[in-house]
Amino acid sequence: MDSRRLSKCLTLILCVILSLLSTSSHAANVGQLVIKNAGIARTVSGAVDIIKTTKLTANGVQFLDQPSVEFMIDLDVKGKSVRLVPSDFHIETVESVQTGRETRTSFALISKHDAFPQLIVFVDYFYEPKLKYMHKSVAIKPCKNCEHVTIKQVIVESMRIKRQFQPLLMDGSLAEESNYAVYDPESRKGLYFFINSPKGLVAIGGSYLTVAETTDAPLSKGFASARVTIGSAAGESSDIFVAYRDLILDVRWPDLARSKSFAAFKKRFAKQFSHCSFVGMRPFGGPVDGAAYGIGGQGFVLLLNSTDEPRKTILPLDRPELRLAGEVKVTDWTDFESAVHVGIARVGETFNVDIPPNSFRIIGVNID
Repeated sequence: MDSRRLSKCLTLILCVILSLLSTSSHAANVGQLVIKNAGIARTVSGAVDIIKTTKLTANGVQFLDQPSVEFMIDLDVKGKSVRLVPSDFHIETVESVQTGRETRTSFALISKHDAFPQLIVFVDYFYEPKLKYMHKSVAIKPCKNCEHVTIKQVIVESMRIKRQFQPLLMDGSLAEESNYAVYDPESRKGLYFFINSPKGLVAIGGSYLTVAETTDAPLSKGFASARVTIGSAAGESSDIFVAYRDLILDVRWPDLARSKSFAAFKKRFAKQFSHCSFVGMRPFGGPVDGAAYGIGGQGFVLLLNSTDEPRKTILPLDRPELRLAGEVKVTDWTDFESAVHVGIARVGETFNVDIPPNSFRIIGVNID
């Protein structure tokens, strides 16, 4: 063989080797990937061909007590319940794609389950470098020959948190259960959780966290879960709630969160907006969400209606955090410019506020 042929053969062999090496980076055993931004570092492992989160670190603290169950899919098969878990799948590929400031790292999984061969599931992680929270979702591709199978629930997060982190209520107190956050009063570090879906559920009981979304989607048509958010914060327990409220504005109300008029309004009333507290909207868990900003019996209640219908809610003037008594002057500051008189309310009595569909109102309390 002359030198020219030998050179071509060596080049061909090298190309094959490089191709195999490139393919191996997407093979089933992906080792570990660290997904990281300014607030959280999440280590996702594909060891032994099973996807799991082995570390979840925020503000220098490891939160996980053991590796996660990265997802669960509950199915109804002609009246029989079937649960699919990561061990039922083979990790086919892993890829990262950047769109603007956001990066999506996606694990493509193919089912090994006898009843659902070749069912494809994507586990996606979304993150931006400067943010202190990141998102995750689970998507199920439409399945052929699955006409009699219904997806009942997708559990997007299932974790066991270290015992030092206790369930935190939105009013800043620790409890046995929460639908919101965990917090360690000694280190003053915490994580909050959110799913952007009316059918979503965050449940924290003791050391166990579950974030799920219910559905009745046919498996033949597939399903994509809403994004689940994990965010980090440090400081007092009230600081966890402030970070959580900011997240909700970023996710559900991005135009309001980034509004220059709203930013100027908050700057104008910096004293009031320096303190944020939870207000339980009535009916609790209803379509209207809210938070109170203010101190010393003066401030604002931000009311958010994310539905397509006008809503009526009761202004929560009797919340102890507002420190109100007797008669209260109620004004509307939704235009960010000046107060529009709404009425005089009396603490302990019902005062209704109407909110247009997919809109918000900023209600002033004793603010002229």
